Amino acid sequence: MGSTYLGGENTGKVVKVFASGSTAAAITEEGTVYVWGSNRYGQLGIGHDAITESSASSNKNIPYRMYGIDDAVDVVIGERILRL
Repeated sequence: MGSTYLGGENTGKVVKVFASGSTAAAITEEGTVYVWGSNRYGQLGIGHDAITESSASSNKNIPYRMYGIDDAVDVVIGERILRL
Protein backbone atom coordinates (compact mmCIF):
# COMPACT_ATOMS: atom_id res chain seq x y z
CA MET A 1 0.00 0.00 0.00
CA GLY A 2 1.26 3.46 -0.88
CA SER A 3 1.45 6.71 1.00
CA THR A 4 -1.43 8.28 2.84
CA TYR A 5 -2.45 11.92 2.66
CA LEU A 6 -3.62 13.69 5.82
CA GLY A 7 -4.16 17.41 5.98
CA GLY A 8 -3.13 17.90 2.37
CA GLU A 9 0.43 16.64 2.74
CA ASN A 10 2.07 13.32 1.99
CA THR A 11 2.40 11.81 5.46
CA GLY A 12 3.76 8.42 4.55
CA LYS A 13 2.15 5.26 5.86
CA VAL A 14 -0.35 5.68 8.70
CA VAL A 15 0.06 2.75 11.07
CA LYS A 16 -2.37 3.59 13.91
CA VAL A 17 -5.57 5.61 14.23
CA PHE A 18 -7.21 6.56 17.54
CA ALA A 19 -10.59 8.17 18.22
CA SER A 20 -12.83 9.14 21.11
CA GLY A 21 -15.97 11.22 20.82
CA SER A 22 -15.20 13.98 18.32
CA THR A 23 -11.38 13.86 18.61
CA ALA A 24 -9.02 11.69 16.58
CA ALA A 25 -5.30 11.11 16.03
CA ALA A 26 -3.08 9.10 13.71
CA ILE A 27 0.54 7.96 13.94
CA THR A 28 2.69 7.40 10.87
CA GLU A 29 5.37 4.74 10.57
CA GLU A 30 7.93 7.51 11.23
CA GLY A 31 6.24 8.36 14.57
CA THR A 32 4.67 11.63 13.42
CA VAL A 33 1.32 12.47 15.04
CA TYR A 34 -1.65 14.13 13.32
CA VAL A 35 -4.72 15.28 15.28
CA TRP A 36 -8.16 16.54 14.25
CA GLY A 37 -11.64 17.14 15.58
CA SER A 38 -12.92 19.02 18.60
CA ASN A 39 -10.52 21.15 20.62
CA ARG A 40 -13.14 22.37 23.09
CA TYR A 41 -10.94 21.62 26.11
CA GLY A 42 -7.60 22.08 24.38
CA GLN A 43 -7.25 18.31 24.01
CA LEU A 44 -5.59 18.54 20.58
CA GLY A 45 -2.55 20.19 22.12
CA ILE A 46 -2.70 23.12 19.69
CA GLY A 47 -3.80 25.83 22.10
CA HIS A 48 -7.06 26.94 23.69
CA ASP A 49 -8.30 30.34 24.83
CA ALA A 50 -9.22 29.71 28.47
CA ILE A 51 -10.21 33.35 29.04
CA THR A 52 -13.02 33.41 26.48
CA GLU A 53 -13.57 29.64 26.48
CA SER A 54 -13.35 30.00 22.71
CA SER A 55 -11.88 27.07 20.87
CA ALA A 56 -14.09 26.98 17.80
CA SER A 57 -11.32 28.60 15.79
CA SER A 58 -8.88 25.94 16.93
CA ASN A 59 -11.12 22.97 16.09
CA LYS A 60 -9.55 21.11 13.19
CA ASN A 61 -11.66 19.66 10.39
CA ILE A 62 -8.57 18.31 8.64
CA PRO A 63 -5.60 16.58 10.29
CA TYR A 64 -3.04 18.90 11.87
CA ARG A 65 0.58 17.78 12.30
CA MET A 66 1.94 18.04 15.84
CA TYR A 67 5.40 19.44 15.11
CA GLY A 68 8.24 18.39 17.38
CA ILE A 69 6.88 14.88 17.83
CA ASP A 70 8.58 12.36 15.61
CA ASP A 71 8.90 9.25 17.74
CA ALA A 72 5.39 8.53 19.03
CA VAL A 73 4.34 4.90 19.37
CA ASP A 74 0.91 5.28 20.99
CA VAL A 75 -1.82 7.82 21.75
CA VAL A 76 -4.46 7.82 24.47
CA ILE A 77 -7.57 9.87 23.77
CA GLY A 78 -10.29 10.68 26.27
CA GLU A 79 -13.20 13.11 26.31
CA ARG A 80 -10.96 16.01 27.36
CA ILE A 81 -7.40 14.68 26.95
CA LEU A 82 -4.90 13.41 24.41
CA ARG A 83 -1.71 11.81 25.74
CA LEU A 84 1.30 10.57 23.79
